[in-house]
Amino acid sequence: MDRKERSKPNRVDTGGGAFVGGNVNTHGGDFVGRDKVSVGVQQGVTVEGFARLLAELRQGLPQAGLDRDTAAEAERDVTVAEEQAQKPKPNGAIILAKLESVTKLLTTAVTASEAAQKLVPVAHKAVQWAGALFH
Repeated sequence: MDRKERSKPNRVDTGGGAFVGGNVNTHGGDFVGRDKVSVGVQQGVTVEGFARLLAELRQGLPQAGLDRDTAAEAERDVTVAEEQAQKPKPNGAIILAKLESVTKLLTTAVTASEAAQKLVPVAHKAVQWAGALFH
């Protein structure tokens, strides 16, 4: 390869993520290319506490002012997350996906309902705890 070819920069479209053309030494830490949300793992995060958090979320759904279809979908997602969390080997990806879905449904409904707005922080906390417990 001649010198001109090597000096041409490669064009890589990562859609906003990082591109590394060589080795990276993280010294034991994480290498984050894109979209990592840093969540401090709180002391006291337990499966039992997570179950109580999901129960709080479930109890608030009927007062959230969601339309029938949205409420039913949120209820199903919470049920799946609860069932997964109770398994001997919970599938963290399923739990996170369902809780992120609930969070999106509630966030979308925020403009329509103050009650839904109050549940959004509970849903966010459930996502954070699920990430800490079932990663």
